[in-house]
Formats: sequence, structure tokens, C-alpha cells
Amino acid sequence: DASTRALIRRLGRQAALQVRIAVNAFVDRDLVAAAALVDMDDAIDDLHDLLVRHALERPSNLVDEATLQRAVQLTLVARHFERAGDHAVTIAAFTRFVVTGTHAR
Repeated sequence: DASTRALIRRLGRQAALQVRIAVNAFVDRDLVAAAALVDMDDAIDDLHDLLVRHALERPSNLVDEATLQRAVQLTLVARHFERAGDHAVTIAAFTRFVVTGTHAR
């Protein structure tokens, strides 16, 4: 449905944005951009949780095999986008280490 597609697009855009910022921060040795990714990770986590809840909100007595399969696939897509955001945060940590020689606590 339209709301599901909109949530997936939002999640995908957020993941792409975070990865783009992470890569640029690493290339540019930009500690400010790298630090911003930690806060941005909360946004992608919230979108992930929202999409999973949306995918699984069907009443259990109305779930057929096709609906169940669709819900599982949506949660997997959401998880992979969320993991991309986590990888962006890892790149930010590497950026900090490369620039400063220290790990974030």
C-alpha cells in the first residue's frame, strides 16, 4: 500500500544519506560530519521500528500466507537498511580514529 511504500522510501533515503555522509566524512577527514552520524542513527532506528510495526500490525485472524510472506520481506528490507545505517556509524568511528588516533568511548 502507499503508506508502506512511503515508509520504505523514507528508510532507504535515510540509509543512503547516512552512508553518503559517512563516506564523505572519511574522505574529507571531517570529524563534525562523522559525529553527526551518531545522532542520525537514532532516526534510522526509529524508521526501522516504525516499518516493522507497520508490517506486523495486521490482525492475526486475517493473515494469510501471502500477507505473512510480505510482512517478513518488509521486515528484512527494513533490517538491511537499518544495518546500512549502523555501518555508516562504524565508518564514522573509523574516521575519528584515523584523524585523532583515539577511539570514541
